Amino acid sequence: MSKRNLSSSGRWLTAFVLLAMLLSGVSTGVNAEGLQQSGGPEAGAAPERIIRTTGALPGIYHIDYLNNFYNLNPDTLPVDGSIGFWIWSTLNPAQSGAGQYNWAALDNWIKSRVDRSATTPTGVGIMISTYDTTTANDIRSTPNWVIKIPDAVIPATTSTGIPHYIDYFRRTARKTLNGEFESGLSLWTVSDPAAITVDTAPPVDSTYVLGDTLPGRGSNGNALQLGGVNNVNATAEHQAETVPAMPPSLAGQQNVYVSLRVNIETTDPNPNDHLYVELWDAGNNKLGGTQLDINNLSHVGQAADYWKGYTFDVTSFGTEKAVKVVLKVVTDGANPTIFHVDNVQLRVRHLIPKYWGAAHKDAYKTFINALGARYRQRPPDGPLKDDNKYLLQFVAMGTGAYGESQPTQDVVDWEYKSTFDHVVKNAGMDTTGEWRDYVNEISLAYATAFGTGDPAGPDRHVFLQYAPSFISGEERGYTTDYAAALGVGLSHNRLAPEFTGLYTNDRSGFYDPIRLHWNSVPIAFEAYNDDLRCNTVLSYWAVRSAVEKHADYIRTDPDLLRNSSTGLPTIHTPIFDWARQYLGKTVQNTPRVWTIMREHRNPAMLTCGTVYYNTTATSARYPQYGNFNYWLYQVDAITGGKTVAETNDKGADSRYAKNPSNGGAYTQAGLGLCGEKAYSNIYLTNPPVCNPQPYNPDLPPLVGQNPNDYRDFYDPWDWTGEGKEAYVVRRTDQATNNPYMFFRIDDGYIPGTQVYSAKITVGYFDIGTDQWSLKYHSTTGEKVAGTVTKTNTKTYKEISFTVTDGKFANGLTGSTDFYLDSRAPNGTADGNEWVHKVEVEKLGAVVEPTHTPTVTVTPTQTHTPTATATSTPTTGVVEGRAYQDTNKNGAYNAGEPLLQGAVMALLNMGNVEVYTATSGADGVFRFAAVAPGQYKLVEKTPPPGYMTSSYSLTFVVNANQTLSGFDVGYQQAATATPTATATVTATATPTVTATPTATMTTEVRRVYLPLVLR
Repeated sequence: MSKRNLSSSGRWLTAFVLLAMLLSGVSTGVNAEGLQQSGGPEAGAAPERIIRTTGALPGIYHIDYLNNFYNLNPDTLPVDGSIGFWIWSTLNPAQSGAGQYNWAALDNWIKSRVDRSATTPTGVGIMISTYDTTTANDIRSTPNWVIKIPDAVIPATTSTGIPHYIDYFRRTARKTLNGEFESGLSLWTVSDPAAITVDTAPPVDSTYVLGDTLPGRGSNGNALQLGGVNNVNATAEHQAETVPAMPPSLAGQQNVYVSLRVNIETTDPNPNDHLYVELWDAGNNKLGGTQLDINNLSHVGQAADYWKGYTFDVTSFGTEKAVKVVLKVVTDGANPTIFHVDNVQLRVRHLIPKYWGAAHKDAYKTFINALGARYRQRPPDGPLKDDNKYLLQFVAMGTGAYGESQPTQDVVDWEYKSTFDHVVKNAGMDTTGEWRDYVNEISLAYATAFGTGDPAGPDRHVFLQYAPSFISGEERGYTTDYAAALGVGLSHNRLAPEFTGLYTNDRSGFYDPIRLHWNSVPIAFEAYNDDLRCNTVLSYWAVRSAVEKHADYIRTDPDLLRNSSTGLPTIHTPIFDWARQYLGKTVQNTPRVWTIMREHRNPAMLTCGTVYYNTTATSARYPQYGNFNYWLYQVDAITGGKTVAETNDKGADSRYAKNPSNGGAYTQAGLGLCGEKAYSNIYLTNPPVCNPQPYNPDLPPLVGQNPNDYRDFYDPWDWTGEGKEAYVVRRTDQATNNPYMFFRIDDGYIPGTQVYSAKITVGYFDIGTDQWSLKYHSTTGEKVAGTVTKTNTKTYKEISFTVTDGKFANGLTGSTDFYLDSRAPNGTADGNEWVHKVEVEKLGAVVEPTHTPTVTVTPTQTHTPTATATSTPTTGVVEGRAYQDTNKNGAYNAGEPLLQGAVMALLNMGNVEVYTATSGADGVFRFAAVAPGQYKLVEKTPPPGYMTSSYSLTFVVNANQTLSGFDVGYQQAATATPTATATVTATATPTVTATPTATMTTEVRRVYLPLVLR
């Protein structure tokens, strides 16, 4: 990496970045076991994130293509905002010295998007781009007035020095939507459908050379058919395309031309039938006369399969305006001619910004300053009135191609078999350091304009779209460190369930910047329909990955949320809706913490169309190993707690995995570190291992995958999404004396200095008929929260344990807070456990026995105790009733059975039992003479045949007072063997003490998905 062009200002800025990192205490994200924690702390409470802006609205932001195409309804879809793609030339069409900014367009768009709902606050974000490469808007994102400044842009050539042109009728790589007619008359307007239509193209003769044309010619493609009837005068007009200005250095050259291929089918001996090719402006005015006049005899003497290419230069009148290519057919009254036209192209010189040159850079900085002056703060009135509804949330700043951190596209241009990095290199920017310094300079400009370093917090978030690089991935580390030190957020613009090159040892990994800076700047991801739409297996794991990395915003393709044909939610909508509760949260205010059991797969399914088989290739190294940990950590490096990763997918098992193209064996397939792949030193303390045979047929299958066809292992379009929870799981391993799974809660969520009531949910697979228990750190040491007896339904189930005395002070083995014990309650080995996820939700702080208690609320308490006068002036009365909560709503309803035999207790401030009472046949329990003071009402023993309740309520009893209305609901103890659709059997370990045992609530998870057709 060259540092020769690092200026003195660059040196002090680099020093500033490093100093800021030290002062901010940037975490390495490695815990005591060497497990990557997405930036989580090594020990102690995670610090409060400092990224919040005033009135911030993190969440799911759908992409609004063309800024007028999508406007999803937040009342019916999981949408928190929209993101618009705004190009520099739209907002700054004339030189800034004349004050020509088009803020009205942006203001109106913001207002239209936040006005979608009268009840749901909706934010917006914008992405700025100055250049969009050969497959999109090209140099047209740069204003014409900038293009015309000497040395502001670079005319592109091929690697051999041939001038390069872009077909403006081509919208996506390798496909023309408008000039090849493969999509019918898309973007063409026809005046007479009887005379102009699309049909199969005539064949191409054997001597035909495609040259610079697109594929799809001849019998395998379509063509436009004009004529075929007499006395016709008809036109086909292509949608107008805007041609940019040209730089002074190209004056007098051919910069814009039209080309097409023509085949003529005629029996007319006279040249009276004509095909005219013209150029019109958007107002339908002909520019420069008729450019081509091709008559029916123009190809006389040629075979029927002869196609001729035509071109004409339109540079002199076709720049700086919107133009239309028009094909006109005119025939006489006899012997009609058919003109077949194909491969119509509007070809324009390819220009690339000279980003680092003073002409381009100074003009862009002037615009950045004006943008910040306009939108840095929320104005008190006007179209962006800040009433917590008109919210511009963030600005994704543009640095290079598509607004991201590379100067040109890094895909090979299909036409010239060349990338275009050589253009900027030959123009003088030929080192990693030079591109890095330019990106840092733009980050500083945006940070200054939007005040990201304001100690009070900026009004807008600013993001660096950092994922791509120019020459070296090391640029990524330097530019993101610099941006984060300025308070600029980080956006990774591709979301996938798996990826490679994520965590490295030189900060060049795609997720290294997030690992280092998630706790000091906002984080964003971008999810695209083409990557995830095939099924919910990929979208489920991809979105989980983004949330695990503490994303604040997920920028989402609208077609992942809404079916474009029906307008209804898609099969992917639920996972995005689930994510909203966690986006933008800190460890202090997240609703719950969790860990999702996973491991790196080989081969890795990255997207709907991409599978990587990881070998020794550099591109296959440095994936993410281990679980997705969201402030809850499953600790594998504790004696007795080493787990094994398994899957329901044969495609990741070396016994079955094969190359779908040739049937060759994938010998290094498996879960974990399978093959000679490098891994980041964040895993050094607990390095990943390989399970080469992870397929388990007892796990719920990937529905739609044919387990007997290796080609179907890698065809996610066949999968329905069912079985996604078993795509990767972890199990205990009693055979190697590892019967446990240990878990540690981040101290920032539940500090060990306080006792908490909490709900612990385990998502497990009901394989076998053995038992497992959940044990936790309580105020009295290790305690059993409950025991589950499995019934071998081989389904996925979830069970919740509610504990009221959780100490969670890292007091168990390996400084953990709770663990799953796969053995039978008597400690004998009886079978392993397969787990998908574990969640912890704190329900509230609980007063420790040595402290003055406060009132706590439990879900079963529904009535406020009513105070009435009694005849005993020196004592009070406490009474309530026990009932069977048949509808499980936590409240007593008429007709629900009243229960006899519930033993309740009143505990004093020392947590000592003082009074007991037992419910009678009418369900009523009554403490008749209670001395004045503060008590806690708890259950001592449940009614016969019923499960323990977690009822607990603290209150004050006064003399001459009756407190009533304490309704305690119970559920019957399960006795029947459940089926796959029944409620799971949960057997609680009996514990009769003054402290109540935990209630276990269960849920059988069912997912119903519509039929998805390819």
